[in-house]
Amino acid sequence: MVRVFKCHSFASQCVVPIEKEPLAIYAEGDKVFVATSDCEIIVFQVRDGSSTEIQRCVTISPVDHLIYNNFRNYIATVELKKSWKRVTRSVRVYLNWDNIVAGESKARTKVRIAGRSHVQHMSSAGASSLLEIVEVPVDGNATCVAVCRYTGNFAVACGSEVKLCSVVEKTVGTSDKTYLDVEVFLELCWSFPVLSISLCEEFVVCCSHKEVHGIRVRYTGNFAVACGSEVKLCSVVEKTVGTSDKTYLDVEV
Repeated sequence: MVRVFKCHSFASQCVVPIEKEPLAIYAEGDKVFVATSDCEIIVFQVRDGSSTEIQRCVTISPVDHLIYNNFRNYIATVELKKSWKRVTRSVRVYLNWDNIVAGESKARTKVRIAGRSHVQHMSSAGASSLLEIVEVPVDGNATCVAVCRYTGNFAVACGSEVKLCSVVEKTVGTSDKTYLDVEVFLELCWSFPVLSISLCEEFVVCCSHKEVHGIRVRYTGNFAVACGSEVKLCSVVEKTVGTSDKTYLDVEV
């Protein structure tokens, strides 16, 4: 005898028509992000059983995987670039995606490499409406990304290596101009190729076809990071999430 149990009871169903083929989807809060084959991310807001398109953001290449963080307000993607020789999987972070003027046929964009000197990227008038694309350097092809909704940090898996990254605010030289950048503050190596990853505060969990490893990363004291001829002094500080009483550990330069 077969018994059928009703597991889910949906009050309504909302079908959102997409002009181009959807490649990846991500939901956070009341927002739904849909990456299409037209190298575009469409953002919908879902309320009271209905959806409304609120923003569109262009991408450099077709998106294979995407994440969004409401705390730092950025979109991170794994994008594909195919050629007759090979397939390249790059990681890019999109800033100011929600400040693009609606109706513009082509948004003003600025592309740069994470961690480089950005004297030319000083804040200026109208910079808030400029779509900034920060490419995160990886060794080889990225397999997946994951984000922590509380800290705003994200992780990038590339083979057996995982890089923990953070979106930080930096100052340009001796001026008071600031800009957002992506910093890799920790690299972890595993004994297997990482196919899936999950990140929550100081916990990192990685999966392969046959294994699941989880670790807890704790930071104490100050440490130095060498980058070429430049040495940065870093410290681990405890921060509070918004107006709540939740705390997390973060790295400050």
